[in-house]
Amino acid sequence: ILLLGKAFFNILILGFRAIYNLLFSVMNFITSQVGLGSWWRSIYPAARHLADLTLTYWLAALIIVDWFTLLPVVIIVYYITTFLVRLLGYDVRPFPDGWINTFIQWIIRMLIKLALALGLGKFWLARTLIKEVRRQSIGLGRQKTSK
Repeated sequence: ILLLGKAFFNILILGFRAIYNLLFSVMNFITSQVGLGSWWRSIYPAARHLADLTLTYWLAALIIVDWFTLLPVVIIVYYITTFLVRLLGYDVRPFPDGWINTFIQWIIRMLIKLALALGLGKFWLARTLIKEVRRQSIGLGRQKTSK
């Protein structure tokens, strides 16, 4: 705000208001054409209130949207980093721990089953990655029980 000035942000907010008005007009048209007009009319006041709140408190909305957008990115990058550090042989605590780690391990097991079902297990790189993931998975279980 200090660098760009209040006038810049006022113009920016006016642009956002115009985009919101356009979005609501398009939604009015589309929902009436599809047959969801009554549903849209019932949800419109809440959506309009949420839009007004995000325009009023745009800085907080920006921070919240950034946080929700970047949280999965950070978890994925950290997970890949710990995987590669474990590949080098270092003893690293699993991240994220708890139910998130259990969910990620489940997804990895499903991807391994899918890769084997598609016949990707005959390639050297796929076999090596599958073996390494299984080895590290066993190591994680051993590490959790030894503490």
